[in-house]
Amino acid sequence: MEFPHYTSGTDFVQYNRGLAIDIHGDDRRLNGTLYITHPEEVARFCGAVCREPEDVAVAVAWSHDIVEESLMRGSGVDVASTRRYTRIHDEKAEPARRFVFYNDMVSEAGQLGSDAAYILNRVSKRPGETKEDMMARVYSVSTIPGVIMNNDRRSLLVKVLDRISNTPEAEYVDMGLALSRYETMMQSGDSQSGMKTAFADLYDVPVSILTQAEWENVSPIIKDEFENKRRRIAGNNLELYFPIAERMLLLQPGIVNSHYDESKAMDDTLFLHPELRELFASGYRNSLLVLGGGSINEERIASAERGRHVIHPGEVPGYRTVLEQIREEVLASA
Repeated sequence: MEFPHYTSGTDFVQYNRGLAIDIHGDDRRLNGTLYITHPEEVARFCGAVCREPEDVAVAVAWSHDIVEESLMRGSGVDVASTRRYTRIHDEKAEPARRFVFYNDMVSEAGQLGSDAAYILNRVSKRPGETKEDMMARVYSVSTIPGVIMNNDRRSLLVKVLDRISNTPEAEYVDMGLALSRYETMMQSGDSQSGMKTAFADLYDVPVSILTQAEWENVSPIIKDEFENKRRRIAGNNLELYFPIAERMLLLQPGIVNSHYDESKAMDDTLFLHPELRELFASGYRNSLLVLGGGSINEERIASAERGRHVIHPGEVPGYRTVLEQIREEVLASA
């Protein structure tokens, strides 16, 4: 399959949408849904918080997973079809070739293409890169106003919206595909290698079960690993991803002389803060629900507030943290 290059005058967001649809094709997530539903949701979130609906961040939201998650059939990147349901960012040299592919596809888009390639490069995990290294790269935002600072902030937005999309309150899955594959690996005689490969797939796939009967038939070791992975995702969100992004995207734009000025934050040239704040709240709530077994209480919120990167209540005069907002909601509903 040949993918069309961007041509001058084409809507850049719609071009990236079409490219993502063509590249992801009929690939499916572990829950059985078409993979394209995920970038579609990230793009919808992004469009809701960007001041400009056609912002380059919305375009990259559509194409943000073509480096890590797609098979890229017909792009000149050779990936075995047997890896259809697996993450492939650890394939030798493949991500680098994918960046070259994307840069070539949008080369006629001028500054838009350059901005999009820069953002895509920042939000994509590299082979052998640790989570900490990726975080240090994605969350390092230039302090010098201009194109680079704006694109650094857009990169961070796409990454955190990706996490929010991947942490729904309850994602009911068709266990037939996922668990039968894991069971096969467990019975292959090389269970350690099989488990390592299988659960690498779940790095950012929170899962709950369609029926109790299906869950009862799953082997205990898979149940434990499944739930532990889901809880680690939620824990990383609360400890690392969400608070650092909240600090950089919500808090920092409103800082004036060590105080928070909401009116200054509202003047943010890139993002709509009320909408962005509500998306952050959604992400926090859903991660708290995962760790709280389906409920949120003040004790769970207090535990999250002890995180090393969390913005603590009163840390910045005038700023009401997202966790404070959620605590107020919980107390009001008690």
